[in-house]
Amino acid sequence: MLFETAWRLSDRYRFAWWDALIVAAGRRCECTILLSEDLHDGLVVDGVLRIMDPFAPGAPDPESLDLGQV
Repeated sequence: MLFETAWRLSDRYRFAWWDALIVAAGRRCECTILLSEDLHDGLVVDGVLRIMDPFAPGAPDPESLDLGQV
């Protein structure tokens, strides 16, 4: 199931294979935020998982994030 989800994400969002696996694992674990400096900052995957670049200008302090909301 993880690999199938990763293939779907790779096709839909044009993620590299290894990035798609990371995002698929985050979806499987029901994460709402994925911190990555390599993926598109602000992208919301499947309406559930938001990708955030922690090094982007104006990025919020991780301690201030409400992890219960996208």
